[in-house]
Amino acid sequence: MPLSNAPAHRRQNPVLQWMSIVNGIGNVHQGTTSGAPASGAWPNANRAIYVPVLVDAPATVYRLWYYAGATASGNYDLGLYDINFKLLVSTGSTAQSGTNGYNNRDVTDTTIGRGIYYVAMSLSNTTGTVLRSVASNFATYHRAFGVLQEENAVPLPATATPAALSTNYIPVIGASLRATF
Repeated sequence: MPLSNAPAHRRQNPVLQWMSIVNGIGNVHQGTTSGAPASGAWPNANRAIYVPVLVDAPATVYRLWYYAGATASGNYDLGLYDINFKLLVSTGSTAQSGTNGYNNRDVTDTTIGRGIYYVAMSLSNTTGTVLRSVASNFATYHRAFGVLQEENAVPLPATATPAALSTNYIPVIGASLRATF
């Protein structure tokens, strides 16, 4: 039953579907990877990677996060874009610090509706690492999921102009949401 038609007593907090433009795609992705996510060097200096997500209900974004890898280096930026690639909120360019754990950054509370959004991350060098997922055939799977990239994107641009993904790398990134219904 779609969330919007669910009785009030059965509603749950909005779910951010990682790597998803359709409910359940995230589970399909699990079967396409070559193992569990692991620490990996950022694929290209100043590259942004845009991961589509589905927000099932109106919500307020209050935090953006990524899972740090084994080496902290350079500056990163995390952001949330709407379906038209307009930046809604970001952390701004920030020195990467901490390793092997979640890196949470509070952002200005931003109310969003149901729909498709893009969680984005960029990193200024190829020394810093992030926990990332890889698919055995990224051209088929990651592109099919709608993951995109953009060069020269630290800090993240106000309006993104993404291109097709050219690497086998999807960072473990996300947004923390509060229900607004």
